Amino acid sequence: IEQKINGIVAKTLFAMESYLLHSFNLAVKKEKIDFARCFQIFGFDILFDEKRNPWLLEINDNPSLVINLTKDKTDGTHVNEISEIDKYVKTTVVEEAIKII
Repeated sequence: IEQKINGIVAKTLFAMESYLLHSFNLAVKKEKIDFARCFQIFGFDILFDEKRNPWLLEINDNPSLVINLTKDKTDGTHVNEISEIDKYVKTTVVEEAIKII
């Protein structure tokens, strides 16, 4: 499954090459390109069918890094809590991205 997902991501990024280069050129001045260090985190939403085949649903070029979860209480009010799953996943993603650059 991991190999199929990696294939989906690789093909998608290849298809996005001109967009990525354009975004990079907008963010970095031409005289500083040799020294530029930047990154962008994408969110790939992948669904699995009954045969465990991955299917790309959408790509988020600015995925939310919010870790708060709003829950409805029985009295009609709301409470904000930290989602431990979001905290773990999103912290790991950002830490790994920073290691790359």
